[in-house]
Amino acid sequence: MPNVPSNASNVVGRRAVVVIAIEPGPGQRGQVRVGTEHWSAKSENERPIDVGTTVEVARIDGVALVVRPVAEVLEPAQTV
Repeated sequence: MPNVPSNASNVVGRRAVVVIAIEPGPGQRGQVRVGTEHWSAKSENERPIDVGTTVEVARIDGVALVVRPVAEVLEPAQTV
């Protein structure tokens, strides 16, 4: 079988929108849209992510993107 190049690594760090909700728990998947492409996705911290939520792609795990809500990415670190 021929080796087909992939641009999958180009999605890491990009923003996406959840189109099928990601349910809570280990191994639960939903779907996100990155540009015009749809990808299987799971939550980085195993928390639910609702449809319409903007997320950032943290990494790729097998054939699924691991994502986190943008609000968590933008939240400044709290200092005491």
